[in-house]
Amino acid sequence: MLKRIIFIAALFGALQARAQIDFNQYTPVQCQGEIPADLTADAKLLYEQKALRIEDSDKGKRRQNDEKEFYLQNNFSIQDFLVSGQIIYNDTFTRYIEKIADVLLKDNPKLRKKLRFYTVKSPEVNAFATQEGIVFVNVGLISSVKNEAQLAYVLAHEISHYTEGHVLQGFLETRRIVRGEGQYRYQDYYSRLRSFFRYSRDSEYEADEKGWEIFSKSPYAKGVVTSVFDMLLYAHIHYDSIPFHPNYFGEKDYQFPKDYYKDSVDALYLDDNHEDNFSTHPNVKDRKKRTIELIDSDSVGGSPFVVSEADFHSLQRIARYEMLRYYISNTNFADAYYHALLIENTYESGEYIDFMKGMAMYGLAKHFNNRGKRRNIILPYKDVQSTPQRFYYFLHQLSTKEMTILALRENTLLQKKYPNSKFFKMVQEDLMKLLIVENKFRPEDFYTKWKDMEISERTTKEEKNYYRFAFVDFLNDPLFYQKLQGFETYRDEGNEFFQKEKYSKSMALEKGKLKDLEITELSLFQPSFQVITEGLTEMPKVDYLKGLEEQNYVITLLADLAKTNGLQVEYIEQKPQDYTTAQYNAFSSYMNWLMERTNNNMKMVYHQNKDVVDSSSTNYVGIIEVQSVVKNFLIKKFYYWEYNFLVYDKTTGQLVFYQSLQTNKKYKRKKVKKTLSNSIKSIVTNYPSEDED
Repeated sequence: MLKRIIFIAALFGALQARAQIDFNQYTPVQCQGEIPADLTADAKLLYEQKALRIEDSDKGKRRQNDEKEFYLQNNFSIQDFLVSGQIIYNDTFTRYIEKIADVLLKDNPKLRKKLRFYTVKSPEVNAFATQEGIVFVNVGLISSVKNEAQLAYVLAHEISHYTEGHVLQGFLETRRIVRGEGQYRYQDYYSRLRSFFRYSRDSEYEADEKGWEIFSKSPYAKGVVTSVFDMLLYAHIHYDSIPFHPNYFGEKDYQFPKDYYKDSVDALYLDDNHEDNFSTHPNVKDRKKRTIELIDSDSVGGSPFVVSEADFHSLQRIARYEMLRYYISNTNFADAYYHALLIENTYESGEYIDFMKGMAMYGLAKHFNNRGKRRNIILPYKDVQSTPQRFYYFLHQLSTKEMTILALRENTLLQKKYPNSKFFKMVQEDLMKLLIVENKFRPEDFYTKWKDMEISERTTKEEKNYYRFAFVDFLNDPLFYQKLQGFETYRDEGNEFFQKEKYSKSMALEKGKLKDLEITELSLFQPSFQVITEGLTEMPKVDYLKGLEEQNYVITLLADLAKTNGLQVEYIEQKPQDYTTAQYNAFSSYMNWLMERTNNNMKMVYHQNKDVVDSSSTNYVGIIEVQSVVKNFLIKKFYYWEYNFLVYDKTTGQLVFYQSLQTNKKYKRKKVKKTLSNSIKSIVTNYPSEDED
């Protein structure tokens, strides 16, 4: 009776969780519950404790040094990732993953206790494990797998990487290969390179074998294993495909030229038998063959779902909604729009999907108008296979003016659909400005009546000028026409920035500050400081301890300079040891806010404002990054260091200050002191606009 009560309670909880999601007003998944110890750990202290244990071992000196170097790099890089704002814990994704792990390791509770799972905000179809037993699962993987059993096999594979110690052993073996020790001593460069990739592939084979041992003992359907490799083979494409024709955006006489439609598309094909001598993973065909041999006759029975089929489908839908945000934040606007079309086809349309489609169109138009950046944000259509190729081909046919007109048309339709949306209103006005001011159109260039022509009857000129019908139904609205007309008299105020540039053989300096702006309060992310060593015969190495030392110096220096110049500074993130879940969620939102703006790197309308990400009274947020690089060559060392300081307006998302310095000289503290001092003085200085005549 007690078991039945527990089951009913668990079922009610799961149903309640699914019922609470309003996909029309979708909000991102956030961390819940108590913050895990992994996030609050002190990376430096953990490394020092591990280093002492290594030094007390009876291993050789070189082996000790290599292991210490591994744990130095490993501990700090994992800590940086854990507190990057890109992982989720104790959420619905992670709890579901943990339940699958419980099923897989039901008979090995000791191993299960050592493992910790986190979900990663990434559209990539991937999962990976660390030496410490932390397994990261990307949202993109949850979006792509066909059932729970496929996800379970991927987890079993990653768990095997941990149990076999592949991360540490791979690092140590790579060191031996680079140094030419033992069997690698007399190998040339390319032979060593092949040895490196061969070792990595052997680790993957072993993880497949050990993963199958774990998976085969579970109640999951064994026959799904080979299909996992097919899923991974096509991991770079969308989770589904639907037909696309430019008529999707057309209406009456607003129809795109015939050659904007690609009659035939490339078949969905990938070479699963490619040469893998220089790949860290074996080719898929070979992995499938080996796995089939492992499975043999043990592929019958089991279930594709053990924890919950309903939860799987619910979480997969959430994952696909989450991926829309990731695409938008990473300026993958074409991917975002096609993904939104897929979601509408798979599930339903709604306000959230409409918003993402509007943002994707707007982002495409802004980048098209930004000195030809469009090629960087749209996949070459030849790299896309099957039916999605038509969508990407269509976008590549559009000129800047055509993309601007299409984006304005689509967002105006959305503005009429959601008349109370301030976002669509602001986007519409920004696109109007692009159309009239940047693309030199006038309202009179567009028709106010339909001609109801047959497409086949259009002349070449009429087909070319199809875009003149884009606003027929809108131009009869006096408000729309007046807005467009208003931008005809728009006066470009010229350069809004006070700017300074200086270039020489050894240095490049760029600095700018929005005029008529005085900043007295500033929110800051903790300054980032990286110290990197590179060389011909060694792997690039990040000196985390030195970087931490220099970071603390910059923080102390910044406090003194801010006080001297009357600038009040407060830091956004806490030390890991002081984090709470609420603080981590707030920081994560802030990071997403910042990433979207830095990736776009232009003045745009954004949905999030400062109230969404920050409750402080400061109106400006800044980031400081410093990187020092030493390149060791055979007879000489080369130095390079770089400094960047960016400040954004939280309300508008606009960049209001920047200072960038690159120099091929050796990093010295007095140089960063001088540069930072210059930045602070510029931030608090009001550079007035020139007096008008």
